[in-house]
Amino acid sequence: MEGFWSNTNKIFPFLQELAPVSNVERIVYVFVCGEKGTGKTTLIEALLTTHIADPDLPSFPFVQEYTYYGLTERIVLRLVEMKREHLYLQEVKELCTHQKHIFVFVYAIDDLPSICYLKTRWISYAKCLISPGILTAVVENKTDLRSDEVNRNILSSEFTSYYESSLGLNYTWECSALDRRKVRQIFLQLANLVICEFDL
Repeated sequence: MEGFWSNTNKIFPFLQELAPVSNVERIVYVFVCGEKGTGKTTLIEALLTTHIADPDLPSFPFVQEYTYYGLTERIVLRLVEMKREHLYLQEVKELCTHQKHIFVFVYAIDDLPSICYLKTRWISYAKCLISPGILTAVVENKTDLRSDEVNRNILSSEFTSYYESSLGLNYTWECSALDRRKVRQIFLQLANLVICEFDL
């Protein structure tokens, strides 16, 4: 029966509300990092998330939570929008030291400083903060601007390749926060990757 619901929900997502609740629940934290204006909030909201109060992260009054159903378990994504000052919080350090989660670094295709600051303000510090096992990814956001003649050639996906190869990040994606389907795909792939890789 579980297999039926899992396969059916991929085609008819609204049936998730009727599906039997799995006894197995996996919680994956996704820390979404980047400069103001890169579309971090819009990316998170594209998942149609719910606000929760998370006792593990008291400095974040609301964490966004998104639940979906994997093949054999219920997966809970807890999405945390990070500001630079959040990287210094002890609660974030403790959470990342003892558990396996994901850091997602976001830059905007029309914002050159947001790319530069990824390395100098975000990745360099975060890689010292987090344990070696935590997955890291770069998301190139606002790709819809490529259709604009003015912005089409401002930046390119060569930057994501650079970050992946030179800084040792695990994965890179391109997307537009306006494309909800693509955004959901990215976050669900990340959650499944961390679960499979670390056998949570």
